[in-house]
Amino acid sequence: MPPDPLLALFPPTDVSDEIFFTLYLFIILTVIYVIRKPRLLLFALQAYGLMMTMRFITLFLVPLDAPPGIVTLRDPMARIFFYEDGGITKDLFFSGHAATLFLFFFIVENVALKYSILIGAIVLSVLLLTIHTHYSYDVLAAPLFAYAAYKITGKVFGSPAYVDPKLK
Repeated sequence: MPPDPLLALFPPTDVSDEIFFTLYLFIILTVIYVIRKPRLLLFALQAYGLMMTMRFITLFLVPLDAPPGIVTLRDPMARIFFYEDGGITKDLFFSGHAATLFLFFFIVENVALKYSILIGAIVLSVLLLTIHTHYSYDVLAAPLFAYAAYKITGKVFGSPAYVDPKLK
């Protein structure tokens, strides 16, 4: 991987707690929002599944070594359920954390929540760069893949705009 001029501008700093606070806050808010709208929930699950499939493919096709000075993310949920040894450092392209929040931004219809999620996605992206867990390319690609998953899901399964107004 070529040097990342953006990461070279600042030293890595452990902001794991801030990352996972932001991530889980917006996951919880989005789940609370979509759980009351069955068609939108189904759309969100389909789009998320497609986006994660895209991510698995890109991880296979674009294997990257961790950025220099990486600070390993300390995910409290993953440590409880999956691993305790500090986690994985080679799942880079594209950022699944950032892509998840950007996907939620595209899906959510409520304007106040939608733009709160967008701010959260931007903050999360900056934090991911601050910790040097991802190259800037990984984080910049995340909204593109999230949007692609959103649009493809809409084409294949129907747009979330078809949600019955009584369910809103």
